Amino acid sequence: MSSDEWPVAIDGDEYHPIPESWIEYGSDQDRGSPRIYAVSVASGPRNMILIRYASPDGRAVKVSMNGAENPSGDGIVPASLAKYENWPRSMVPNRDIEPTGLLRKPEGEHFRELWEDRIQEPDGAERDQRVATDGGTERGGTEQVALSRNPDERQVARLDRDGRKPMCPDCGSYVGHTKSGGKPLPEADAEAFGWSCPNCKLTFPSHCHGPSAPGFNSSMAGLKVEFRDGETRWVPVPTRYVGGESA
Repeated sequence: MSSDEWPVAIDGDEYHPIPESWIEYGSDQDRGSPRIYAVSVASGPRNMILIRYASPDGRAVKVSMNGAENPSGDGIVPASLAKYENWPRSMVPNRDIEPTGLLRKPEGEHFRELWEDRIQEPDGAERDQRVATDGGTERGGTEQVALSRNPDERQVARLDRDGRKPMCPDCGSYVGHTKSGGKPLPEADAEAFGWSCPNCKLTFPSHCHGPSAPGFNSSMAGLKVEFRDGETRWVPVPTRYVGGESA
């Protein structure tokens, strides 16, 4: 397994991506700044779990908390989440807590997937578009040329970013509010989780790390889809579209 893949081994523990469903049912605890956000999770001693939180610049902090069996039967989750209570998907750490390093490359990618549309910047604030990672390069805004196309034909493309705001690369419209499932993938005859631009008939699938779609719930699996730039990428789709491929 390469360093670009999950799980990520850190100090003898294997970290896996925080599922999107955990974030949906979490809460942003504490007030003030700097705020850190959950990215990856590992099993700890006894009934504990270890969660790596990070700031937007990629500095990571390890936090341990009680774990419990997931009521759905899908592994271990934070104990408060298992009781259908809030768990800290983000928090403001105590001043005496020091970062333990930088996010690894897959963690940095997952941070962007989970948090870029959720983090609200103060009015007028300017944020570096890059998330620093340990073992990977800093990644800025993507450059993408709008290819000549039939405007009535739906295509699959990558998002552009204005800071952390997801934008359509063709018309420049903000598309963060479109994030959901059911985004059409015409060539694959499937639907993905991601964003879309109704003005340009573009689908912007979210990214996943392989056929099991780690970080998404058990109803999702990874499907290889060709984008209009000619690159093939893993995207999350309902398992009914891939049959046995996600095993």
